[in-house]
Amino acid sequence: MFWRIKKWAVFAFLGLFGLGLLHGQDTLKSVQLEEVRIEGKSEAKPLPSKQVLNTELVPNQSVQVSEVLKNFSGISIKDYGGVGGLKTVSVRGLGANHTAVSYDGVNIADFQSGQVDLGKFSLDNISVVSLQTGFGSQDDIFKPARLFASASLLEMTSRKPVFSEKGKCNVKASLTGGSFGYVQPFLRLENRIGKHLVSALQADFLYSKGNYPYLLHYGGMSDSTSKERRLNSDVMQFRTEGDLFYNINKNNQLRIKGYYYYSERGLPSAVIFYNIHSTKRLWDENAFVQGNFTSQLASKWRYQLNLKANYAYSRYIDPEFPNEKHLLDNRYYQREYYLSNTLAYKPLDSLLFSLANDVFMENMSANTYQFPFPTRYHILSNLAGSYSRKWLNVKASLLHSFITDKKLLNDTLQKLNRFSPTVAVEFYPEKSKSLLFSLLYQNTFRMPTFSELYYNSLNNRKLNPEKVHQYAFSALWNRYVNKLLPYFSLHLNTYCNQIEDKIVSIPTQNLFVWAVVNFGRVQIVGTDITLKSSFYIHAKWSLDVMGSYSLQHAVDKTDKNGKTYGHQIPYTPQHSGIGQLMLRTHWVDVSYSISMTGKRYMLGENIPANELSGYIDQNIAVGRSFSFKKMKLYLGAEMLNLANKNYEVIRNFPMQGRAFRVQVKITSPNPSKRGGQKASPNPSKGGEQTRIKNTKHVSQLSEGQKLPSFGGSEGDLEITRS
Repeated sequence: MFWRIKKWAVFAFLGLFGLGLLHGQDTLKSVQLEEVRIEGKSEAKPLPSKQVLNTELVPNQSVQVSEVLKNFSGISIKDYGGVGGLKTVSVRGLGANHTAVSYDGVNIADFQSGQVDLGKFSLDNISVVSLQTGFGSQDDIFKPARLFASASLLEMTSRKPVFSEKGKCNVKASLTGGSFGYVQPFLRLENRIGKHLVSALQADFLYSKGNYPYLLHYGGMSDSTSKERRLNSDVMQFRTEGDLFYNINKNNQLRIKGYYYYSERGLPSAVIFYNIHSTKRLWDENAFVQGNFTSQLASKWRYQLNLKANYAYSRYIDPEFPNEKHLLDNRYYQREYYLSNTLAYKPLDSLLFSLANDVFMENMSANTYQFPFPTRYHILSNLAGSYSRKWLNVKASLLHSFITDKKLLNDTLQKLNRFSPTVAVEFYPEKSKSLLFSLLYQNTFRMPTFSELYYNSLNNRKLNPEKVHQYAFSALWNRYVNKLLPYFSLHLNTYCNQIEDKIVSIPTQNLFVWAVVNFGRVQIVGTDITLKSSFYIHAKWSLDVMGSYSLQHAVDKTDKNGKTYGHQIPYTPQHSGIGQLMLRTHWVDVSYSISMTGKRYMLGENIPANELSGYIDQNIAVGRSFSFKKMKLYLGAEMLNLANKNYEVIRNFPMQGRAFRVQVKITSPNPSKRGGQKASPNPSKGGEQTRIKNTKHVSQLSEGQKLPSFGGSEGDLEITRS
């Protein structure tokens, strides 16, 4: 139940927020940027390996991370439907287990399933979302070893408080409502506690009935149909976060974050013929505390320390399970303790080295019969280097992983020692720097999850890691045309991924007893083409345009005599694309987005019985801001699935049709009224710190002109506030 929220969690966050109210009244001075403009010149270089989206510059009312990820190319999102459905992301066909997720620089993991549910994170507290394969900028090697261990990295950066010179408190509140009983209130409070100390506390609540209508097909698409409503699809979530930002001095900063999440939801069943009934329920609870300390030890040395303690609980109930009690009540507990040290040395402006060492422990317990209570220990060490010149960037890293499993019941050990190299080269073939080529090789692996190793009916305790070799070539061309067309970019990315010892589940005696085995090899060859441009129609009118197409040939290469050899792997479309238009005017902003996904197959054999039809999803949003003396008001509305398309991302799990959302946001004091200060590179000295990383051909933009704000490579825009 919702009221089971732990008292210690509530008190901890209240204490975290109020700690500094007794600490003083001085300021960490900074200026909120409501509209980002490029003023002056920059020699920063574009980086095609990283896609960045600044959420503050997206005019629609997206509420979940999975929604904005649709702006990125080369990814596939698995969505089981509705607000409460599981949402995971796969990059370049590798699967969600090969995508690491970090929140403010610290890894988030679910070692039971190996997949992070992106539906647990709200965009209200996230300022930047980035997706990276390989390396980003030169400074991106200054991070924990754990973030080098996956084939791709999804990074979420939360907002940092900024104040006017005399301001002491900021308040942001919003209320979002929509179809099918959707309601989400949000409140964020930011306090200036002292000269070097700032706190932020936020909470949001979400509820949705989720009883959206859908069309049920009895057999094939040409057979009879009936209109039904999704049952047992309700969801209730409560989430709160607290942050402390302490600038000890100009060279040392400390950040502490506390997080608590609780949800209760129904689990709608797969819709198969006449069966739409479901009574299964799921409860999730997650709490963690993490700390980050960074220090400029000397002019050439930097140090970073990360700590985290994490607790997760889930309860699954099936009141119609066919046993003597007619009840299945499984409870799972996860605990994680994490320590990371990173040291960076920069002997020259063009040369940077980093050494990171991570130590962490994960364990799991459950109330199920003969559960082995596994514990996994990790020691990761990563050495990375970056060499940068005007026409050449070379980056390389070598990760060593030592991993061992200990099972309580028989105390046996499984050990792994492995090296994982990554090399990337970027170079400009011409002096104008409008054309960039890059090459990447990356070798990673993923360990079998606890569910794959220790779940009762999946009886294989000796699985090998799933290994991945990535080869990629990218070409990025961008240039300034004229004042009406200040920005035009074309990005081509071609890659080849090879997976060895792929972990798959296959049925044995019947459909209820499965085995997990290292079954085969998969080869993925793909190309992403992305075009972005910005037009200035009028002095106060601008239009941003983005389009991307992905071709992905992901096939089974295990056994030439097998039925699935050369067939597209499950749930991986061969063709997909996205498009977006953003019209900004002096009185209203309008955005339109479209995503297209080709046909897929639910199983490895590409036969008509396993085929899922392609679909097109369209959204449109409008919004306007109103400025008052001490307050800013934003009103927005959005229509989702504009064409009311009936489709499935996962077979037999119908997606929501046409839906509406409206949103009201209030910010006080008005961010646009927080002027009167000059920028300062050090927050403790006052002013705002804004880092614009790798803006493409900024030197050719007219003063005051803006770059496109939708998701793109890191060269587009990345903003960090301190």
